Amino acid sequence: MGRITRYPHELIGEKVKIAKATNKSLEGVSGEIVDETRQLILVQTENKVVKVLKTVIIELELLGSGQVLSGEEISKRPEERIKGK
Repeated sequence: MGRITRYPHELIGEKVKIAKATNKSLEGVSGEIVDETRQLILVQTENKVVKVLKTVIIELELLGSGQVLSGEEISKRPEERIKGK
């Protein structure tokens, strides 16, 4: 589907892959988002939970829909983003 500029939906439960990040060691991390705060997403990989700062994410691919987000686009508290604030 491609890049979007706003994501007013819940991310918990989404299967994701970090395609690009300022921290190169995070690139390729994939799994399910199990929690989210204003600054972090927690991704459950096959064997551990990885804490990822939203500010280091350049491209986050939602595997179910193919949408691509940046950390900046999702860098609000989940409840604020969903309400459109």
